[in-house]
Amino acid sequence: MRPCALFVLAASLAAAVAADDGGPGTGVGAVATAAAAAAAAGLGGPVGGAAGGAPEWAAPRRAALALEHSQGRAGHPQLMQFCHDTVQSLPRSTRNELRDEVQTMQALGSKLRDATELLQKRREGVPTGEVQDQQYVWNHTWKTPFSVEELDVRVRSMQHEYVGLTSKVQGMLSKLSAELPPPALEPRLDLLRSCSMHALNPTLFDGRPHVSFMLQYYKRAWVIAPIVDSLIRCANSSGISLELLVNVDSPEDADAWVASAQNTSGMVVPVFSNNVHEARGYNRLASMARGKVLIVLQDDQILRPEDDKCGWLTSVTTLFDRFPLVGAIGLSTFMFGLGPNYNHDEHDPDIPAQGRSSWFEDPTTHIRAQFVQAVDFAPLAIRRSAFLHIGGLDESMSDTGECGIMSDHNMCAHMWAVGYQVMWMPGVGIARDTSHGEHGGTHRPEVADRCWGRQLRKGARMYEARWGQWNGPVMRGFAERAKSANLGIMRPAGAKMWGGGKCPFATGCEDFDLSHLGLSKPESQAPQ
Repeated sequence: MRPCALFVLAASLAAAVAADDGGPGTGVGAVATAAAAAAAAGLGGPVGGAAGGAPEWAAPRRAALALEHSQGRAGHPQLMQFCHDTVQSLPRSTRNELRDEVQTMQALGSKLRDATELLQKRREGVPTGEVQDQQYVWNHTWKTPFSVEELDVRVRSMQHEYVGLTSKVQGMLSKLSAELPPPALEPRLDLLRSCSMHALNPTLFDGRPHVSFMLQYYKRAWVIAPIVDSLIRCANSSGISLELLVNVDSPEDADAWVASAQNTSGMVVPVFSNNVHEARGYNRLASMARGKVLIVLQDDQILRPEDDKCGWLTSVTTLFDRFPLVGAIGLSTFMFGLGPNYNHDEHDPDIPAQGRSSWFEDPTTHIRAQFVQAVDFAPLAIRRSAFLHIGGLDESMSDTGECGIMSDHNMCAHMWAVGYQVMWMPGVGIARDTSHGEHGGTHRPEVADRCWGRQLRKGARMYEARWGQWNGPVMRGFAERAKSANLGIMRPAGAKMWGGGKCPFATGCEDFDLSHLGLSKPESQAPQ
């Protein structure tokens, strides 16, 4: 190829890339320009046809590639054209269901083939006459903790499961194939199977924990063993798989956390930082977490020994499963709405601890919970996909190394704004550690004002600039969405809470039916 031809082609391709990245021109024009330059340089293509020496079949394919390129936008990849034609007409829920079933079937099929080969090798035994090194290789390759009999049972079980999955997937593919418009390529079943797998569902991978605890840690070495031991008991008792990710902000404690990771076979995952503090630490941990549910912890919080069964954790995962739009569940304190006329989790001493400020319950599971405008750290449960969707915690609300005050309320506002919901649930078996008679890091007298004074003012200013005053349309809108969710989904609970005409909402409670509690409707409260 002539050097000048190479230069022309490179320049034209660069123009195409620039156009696709938002530069002057459009992707379509840039691709056409590049194609024309290629033809002029003697490379053939859709413009020059086969005259430049390119095979005849290349022209249609290059035209298709140009079309695919022109339909995409910078940073927004498009499905290959034949996949787009095959699956794009299917509802998203159907595509996801097909993807999940095919992914599960293929993973099980791979395991079954490997297990079958392993069983055969173990039945045959170590090859005789092999030199010692070769025998070592064989034993290393085909080692297993199972006997031949146990392997046989496992293979048979996997075969039975695989046959069922294969039949289910084949039925789905056949049904969907019949519902699609005429195909661009054949065979249709292979296209559906392949195109449905354009993006994996990572929650189906083996060994993924269901819950990821995220701990912000700084210079409290005496809590390491109690926290880890309590979570191990929690996992064993509840049957919920979990991991503990730790943002270790004091590197001098690294050895203790490394030992903990080793002693728990990887259940503990330490991440070593250098005093980045809450917002940046939790964002870092969330990006690494493998669970669908995140539980935010702080290093002065330990599970109570009397609650080793972790019934509260089962309730949290149940609520996330019950309500797909719930993005966060507060487990500490809450606000139905900001301002003086809303209940702010006052912890009425006349109400039993397990029912404090708990005004509602899920009528199906009878779990005491309620929709609220905002909740506080910590503990705090978050749906990981929702957390990543909203961009996590706003790191610009606090300086590096400073407390993330207001980042919890800001996260809740983003949840409501984007279409998720926020709940609160009582009865969490987590207590504050006072074994050394010390306040938590941000509550120590010498640093409290820096966090609860200076950083609070900084965070509050940004919060108000973003969402407006507590009695403005946006903030009141969030509060009313929470009230409407309680009205439409939940059921008032606890005669003690609702007795005496009490109402937790500034806009009144006349719409709530309290007859099942033997109470009349509370009087309306006029908002101020």
